[in-house]
Amino acid sequence: MHGVAHFTTPFAYHCLDSFHSAINGLLPPDIRVREISAACPEFHARTSTKSKIYHYKIYNEAVMDPFHTNYAYHSAHKLNPHAMQEAANHFVGVHDFSSFANAVHNDRVRSPIKKISRFDVTKMDAIIQLEVEGTGFLYRQVRNMVQHGGRS
Repeated sequence: MHGVAHFTTPFAYHCLDSFHSAINGLLPPDIRVREISAACPEFHARTSTKSKIYHYKIYNEAVMDPFHTNYAYHSAHKLNPHAMQEAANHFVGVHDFSSFANAVHNDRVRSPIKKISRFDVTKMDAIIQLEVEGTGFLYRQVRNMVQHGGRS
């Protein structure tokens, strides 16, 4: 994954390399900061992005592989990736996604008009991967879109 994070500190770091090493020294071995740089004060990791990508994996076999339990949703019912891609294509573009927002969460302050630039469905052995890229999303929008597309 290539996530971006930001934080503000009252300290001036002249050597980002030593700060980079110190951060990685505090993290568990399976989590790494790959790059560190100074940013302008207006930068925010969530609101300054140009696009976001969501990945969903569905393990599509009768019996769930225990090695995928924490990383994929299990569907014993045979899914049709081609039909799922056809359904996914209808989400691409600029649309009002109000019906895909979580009804409990208050998203009224954000516009429901969102742009989806791509929604790819690929099958790799028992895994069906869904990858959705857009400029922004409502709360649980992508999860609800994936659930809808999986019914195709």
